[in-house]
Amino acid sequence: MTSTDERAAVGRSRLGVYLVQARPADGWRVPSHVLTALSGLRPHLDLLVVGVTADVTAVDRAALGEVADLVLVEAGLTHASIVESLRDRAVTYDQVLLTGSGWFGPVADLTKVFDRMADAPVWSLLPKASRPSFDPASRLGPDPDWYVMPGALACSEDLRGWRESGRSEDLLDSGRYAFDPTGYPSPDPALMNLPALIEDGLPFVPIASFVVDPLVADRLAVVPADGLASLRATGIAMDGVWEGLLDAAPLRVLSTNLGLTRVLGSAPQPTAATSLRTLALLHLYYDDLTDDLMERVDLLPGEVHVVITTTDEQRRASIEGRLAARARQYSHEVRVIASNRGRDISAMLVGCADVLGDESYDIVVKLHGKRSLQDDVNASAWFRRHLLDNLLPDHRAVRELYEWFGSDPQLGIALPPVVHMYYPTMGHAWLGNRGTAEALAERLRLTVPLDEDTPVAPYGSMFVARREALAPWLSLGLTWDDFPDGSGYGDGTLAHAVERMFCYVAAGTGRYPGTVLGASTGGIEYGFLEYKLQAVGARLPAYAVDQVAFLEGRSLSWRAVLQRRLPGVANRLRPIYRRLRALRGRP
Repeated sequence: MTSTDERAAVGRSRLGVYLVQARPADGWRVPSHVLTALSGLRPHLDLLVVGVTADVTAVDRAALGEVADLVLVEAGLTHASIVESLRDRAVTYDQVLLTGSGWFGPVADLTKVFDRMADAPVWSLLPKASRPSFDPASRLGPDPDWYVMPGALACSEDLRGWRESGRSEDLLDSGRYAFDPTGYPSPDPALMNLPALIEDGLPFVPIASFVVDPLVADRLAVVPADGLASLRATGIAMDGVWEGLLDAAPLRVLSTNLGLTRVLGSAPQPTAATSLRTLALLHLYYDDLTDDLMERVDLLPGEVHVVITTTDEQRRASIEGRLAARARQYSHEVRVIASNRGRDISAMLVGCADVLGDESYDIVVKLHGKRSLQDDVNASAWFRRHLLDNLLPDHRAVRELYEWFGSDPQLGIALPPVVHMYYPTMGHAWLGNRGTAEALAERLRLTVPLDEDTPVAPYGSMFVARREALAPWLSLGLTWDDFPDGSGYGDGTLAHAVERMFCYVAAGTGRYPGTVLGASTGGIEYGFLEYKLQAVGARLPAYAVDQVAFLEGRSLSWRAVLQRRLPGVANRLRPIYRRLRALRGRP
């Protein structure tokens, strides 16, 4: 018996209103997880209405129309306004389900949930916290993005204010929850107990749990990566999940929350073999660095083709001689490029555009002879060490990196972490390049959100990437003249903006960036990072979320104020406060 037959047997009809929160940007596409969710909901609904809050392509509109009975496209649409527009029809349904694009699923049997809630006239899938649970004003209420009520109630005078304003706080708070929060050991199960909820059969998983402010997750010791692992274990198509995540939050948030950083060499012994075919692109203005870079190329597994760019015949001959003297030989080509405008960036995107478009390659490794002569000698040496010893430190680490690429098709690019010793990158890494980067995003019709302060980027322009994650760059048709000459090579120019956009372009193809650290270099950098954080933190409130509020001039919680001004009193009151929270059912 189908879900529709079961509803007919009990005389219950159901209207579904699904809201797609679209980004009003040229090139934005409806994420594929939306179509997956609609297909999963369709058997449980007599009428399915989809509202989209911004214009969509004809292809997307047709795809939505194949699963929905009615598709509405209009800026400012809400669940309430859609119900109001359908009022004469909506009132005839026993149940109206309000949901939307903020969920992944279905990942469990939705029929069981509807059956369990059959006697509840008003219910929500999960409660939603109004504020972070450490805020005394926080409370749980029905999640307006999954709300079920009788059609008569949805169209009643009691909810006229909701239909006219769309304010979710005007919804009734007297409903029940399909997953009762009292059964979980936290004040906000959707955020703090997501793996347990998925194990208990949660059919739709809230995207908000993965894109929470990392400072809030840090304050609550929540690891959204654990929820993602549980979601992956359900067998859901992860390409759609990543597409939805990359559309929902900036890369810095996702990289932090979802644990997209790995210390290479820490996994069990990887296998030596790989089927991935590699294109190694090396730019060598300084031909005496040929052997240094080729030693890193020697670490790459599988079939490797090497293309080296340089600036004149004398350097080309020197490089060829050094390659001939090496023990390991490769199929290779040394190219004299027409110009050094844009240096290693233009050498790749202009001088090697032909091989970058060759679909026979799986992986692109980009290296260059970096000397950074404009910097202090120690800084220059450290920057180069930071890049190479994090990205390609040794055979075992590189094999582990290739296994990551081989096992997860959504990994688009691997890069070293942000260089932060000597260089003032933390919180300032756009360095005058934001405007040029936004112009690039517009030309590429890129709609993934950019980070506000520190973009996720391969600073120093060395990385390992899936070729498809780089392919959109070729659509720009860049030429040497697009880049400034040597006297104009600095922040605000095209090459530095491109460097900061590699990961966002990869994200636009539905692929995420992975940050990699070598065991030795990563340990050094972590130690300095921890010292800097504690040195700053010692002069601010205790928690990072309160530190940011303090620096931005926002009000702090009374606990943070007390800890800052009267730490002795705060410490004596802490046991009392904990007992009070325990009495209120809070951790």
